Amino acid sequence: MEYYTYAYLREDGTPYYIGKGKGNRIFSTNNRIISTPKNKNMIIFLKKNLTEEEAFKHETYMISIFGRKDLETGILRNMTNGGDGISGYNHTEKSKILMSNSHKGKKLTEEHKKKVGDSLRGKKKKPLSDETKKKLSLSLKGRNGWNKGKPFSDEVKRKMSESNKGRQTPWLVGVSKYWITNGEIEKFIPIGEDIPIGYTRGRTKKSRRKKNREEQKEYMREYYQKNKEKYKEYSRRKKLKDVAYPPTSLKFCLEVCYNT
Repeated sequence: MEYYTYAYLREDGTPYYIGKGKGNRIFSTNNRIISTPKNKNMIIFLKKNLTEEEAFKHETYMISIFGRKDLETGILRNMTNGGDGISGYNHTEKSKILMSNSHKGKKLTEEHKKKVGDSLRGKKKKPLSDETKKKLSLSLKGRNGWNKGKPFSDEVKRKMSESNKGRQTPWLVGVSKYWITNGEIEKFIPIGEDIPIGYTRGRTKKSRRKKNREEQKEYMREYYQKNKEKYKEYSRRKKLKDVAYPPTSLKFCLEVCYNT
């Protein structure tokens, strides 16, 4: 008892199409010759909670009442008298092969591709339900990728190399330097410079970076204590006086390191 009958109305309230369906068929635009009203108020249910047989009978009855335009018997655009749906129909293997062969070799025109692209652009995909995700996961378990264990041939490698020559990695567009790390220490190097052995692109984990900064500050403090005389001489040469960097300043210690 899940079927229903429905009607599409004109602006004057008269029906132009009578149909039978279930689920979301009443609002669906797929596989239709007759267009669905843009105004949802022009879509109405006639009868609900019917068996499929009852829905077919009611559809046929309503079409006979209002008549068909193509037969000049009424106002409906229906192309049949109703009762001829194919709910639950399964194609035979032979018909599947014939349909498959009829589409082989067909190519969409550029105009057709553009129309398909325009119709899909901006549409948000309906998120998958948890049940659907679970089914997909189970169906893919144990499957290997199509290219697993199949190394690329030299010819394919050559073509891939040629196609990528001169192409900059998208995330590096407009960037002149990037980070590298060995898991403990990170560096910022110019693009094009060889990555040292043991380093990879990316940054050290935040917790590790924080620890590194603390270790660096501690090292600089110790360096300062060992090189007080150098600090005094540096201050005298730069005439820092009252604006001299405080002894524990990382910036100052770095300048002492790199200028001595």
